[in-house]
Amino acid sequence: MSDTTISVTLTADLAERLAALARDDGRSVESCLQEAVSDYVTSREDFAEAVAALDEPQPERPFLRVVGE
Repeated sequence: MSDTTISVTLTADLAERLAALARDDGRSVESCLQEAVSDYVTSREDFAEAVAALDEPQPERPFLRVVGE
């Protein structure tokens, strides 16, 4: 799979904060953004999968009843 270039506009403040964090971590801004986007996409996919599972029919589950109270 080939890479795709995407352009994003950040506020000056956010860009400065991102650059400072990347520098502190010894990483490039690009690698920080790749990680952030990857984490976001994975999280949203996991969430969508969980929501879809809620719509699936669930098997009947036995339940316990307290007797004698």
